[in-house]
Amino acid sequence: MKFQIAASALLAASTLVQASPVIFETGNISNISNGSNHSNSTFHNGTNATDFVEPKLKVIVTGGTYTLKNSSDVEYNFYGNSSNALNFTQLYEVAEIVNKTLDNDNYYGVVVVANGNSVESLGFFSTILFDSIKPVVVAQDADYGLLVANNTGAYGSLVVSNDYLVYSGAFSPAVSRYATDAASGVPIAACGDDLSVNWFFDDSTPMFTDPFSVIRNQFPELTNANVTTEFNFTPRVPIVSQSDCSLELLSTLEAAADGVVIISTEGDARSLDLSSLSIPVVFAKGDQVPYLSSMYLPEGTCGAGYLSPLKAQLLLTVALANGISSAEELITIFP
Repeated sequence: MKFQIAASALLAASTLVQASPVIFETGNISNISNGSNHSNSTFHNGTNATDFVEPKLKVIVTGGTYTLKNSSDVEYNFYGNSSNALNFTQLYEVAEIVNKTLDNDNYYGVVVVANGNSVESLGFFSTILFDSIKPVVVAQDADYGLLVANNTGAYGSLVVSNDYLVYSGAFSPAVSRYATDAASGVPIAACGDDLSVNWFFDDSTPMFTDPFSVIRNQFPELTNANVTTEFNFTPRVPIVSQSDCSLELLSTLEAAADGVVIISTEGDARSLDLSSLSIPVVFAKGDQVPYLSSMYLPEGTCGAGYLSPLKAQLLLTVALANGISSAEELITIFP
């Protein structure tokens, strides 16, 4: 009975954020809203054949700190104002807006403003989905998101933290209580008090999603921003700690989940017999090591490498939404 209760708590809902509170702490972000009414901005239909339209930035508001005020070079789109982490369905809804914007020559980049609980997921999600040289910047503060997006060194998916450091979306700081904050992100730039953006490296594209990566070459379907609506399928992927894990619990979860992420907290996990499970199992690093390989994991499972539990959950969920579920394929996709 206790396993059924635990499974019900983990799978009370099918979306990412509804499973996340079991693992991740949430909190409120102070939001500032000054300016126009909260209404959706309309999309441009393309550049007129006779009139040149100066490209602009689109700012998509999902939370965080912002002022809704359109100008000649900035257009706001109000999606919502949440202090909770966006769930998987909402991430794809935002992705559809971003994808349409990137495909429109009237825009040269996108800024997504979000609360602190959504920054990691939006940044990493954007890294997977958007294969574009246009900047896609996720930030808690719209002003600093615009600052980075307008900098000539910005391209690809980036995250601006609340301490004004810039990260690749693949290496943004983790929000999990299981992650060590000091080692959970790799900054690539710093915003200055003079409103400058000071880059640490020439190239901010991670090997994980560069043009020669496995994801971009062997699994291009992962960039489909409409996959959940096309197939009407939202995978359910809970996160559990290895210390709380048992075959009985996983067997109970198997009946309701499409995959599971296990946080490695006990070191060597090869003694776990998971061969009877029919759902994909991914192990994500805890605090012990910065990189989790498959060396000490049960056969048929996958190590998430340097990905945090939340990032591992996102990547597995995106893979399952696109019909990628075998251990062999997942081992290829994960770093």
